[in-house]
Amino acid sequence: MTQPAEYSCLAGKTALLTGAAGAIGQAILRMLHRQGTKVYALDRNTELQALIEDEFAADPVQPVPVACDLLEIDDLKATIQSIGNTVGQIDLVINCAGDDTRQDWLKVDQDAWDLSQGLNLRHVFFATQSAFEFMGNKGAVVNLGSKNAVTKKGGVVGYATAKAGIMGLTGSLAREVGEQGIRVNCVMPGLVETERNYQKWITPETEMRVLERQCLKSVCQPEDVANLVVFLCSSQSRMISGQTIAIDGGS
Repeated sequence: MTQPAEYSCLAGKTALLTGAAGAIGQAILRMLHRQGTKVYALDRNTELQALIEDEFAADPVQPVPVACDLLEIDDLKATIQSIGNTVGQIDLVINCAGDDTRQDWLKVDQDAWDLSQGLNLRHVFFATQSAFEFMGNKGAVVNLGSKNAVTKKGGVVGYATAKAGIMGLTGSLAREVGEQGIRVNCVMPGLVETERNYQKWITPETEMRVLERQCLKSVCQPEDVANLVVFLCSSQSRMISGQTIAIDGGS
């Protein structure tokens, strides 16, 4: 891995990060923390607090773990309202939470469909809507999409649909908030080397097929995704908004 970039403009900023317990979420959390950003890390995973306490115990300013079930929209709204009232201003919103469970599309019933949209799309809108009140006239929103939205892959019909929805939501929100100086972008990873991916879905043969399609013959790491997310949070990307940017080795 290359040395992560440093963005002094992010020092002292406040970020709201959902899905902070996942591999990509953790990488984003660490990278924002390295910039001096105060991170409120939302996740329903109860292990997040222990992870933060262990890893950042010696730091004078630590990320703040916040237990929150993003399926419960009223709870999500109340949580963000409380954070906003506490800090006064939320500068960054990173919507990273999601679930890519594989499903046979013929067995997907209404409850399973609604759950997939709830886990991957619905909270992205409501988290951003709730945070907007506290974002002032500048800031950035970064939504995590997926190449599954565009690669016509089987087994992920609900997930792919939700991630395609994030692309549309990103462009529409960018138009809504642009006059307030707020930028909204979507990061669209391809295959990322995470423990979950390689335990559940990725075999050596699968990885080989992915690499054959890529221009760059290596697998994307969570830190690669985090680098792009943090760049889009920084003032170095001040004229980028409404975009969906793939990070997939050129596939």
